[in-house]
Amino acid sequence: MDFHPRVINKTNITFTKDELTMLNKSLKYNLNHKHKYWLSNLAFESENAVTLLPTGEQDYIRYQVAHNIKRLYKQQNGRQTHNNMQAKNEKKAINQSKKTDQQQSFDLQS
Repeated sequence: MDFHPRVINKTNITFTKDELTMLNKSLKYNLNHKHKYWLSNLAFESENAVTLLPTGEQDYIRYQVAHNIKRLYKQQNGRQTHNNMQAKNEKKAINQSKKTDQQQSFDLQS
């Protein structure tokens, strides 16, 4: 049950249904699209952060990080098909929105 629309379009840009759906998810929505090597990057960034900790705490934190990354890896492989479709749809809507924005910007400059 919707009480009011979250997005009010005050521009002359016409958004597609997918674009409006994406915008209605709000600014805090976390996109499902992840880069191919996001878990590896997370592991490297985590290790860099761990090395900045006091020496006595590093092993415990390193164990915790490894455990959490392993859990993320299992979750990623378990939900991969659903998330891939959702991520593709979201990425398509974002790209379409960017394309529309670029065309609108071009029209304004002409």
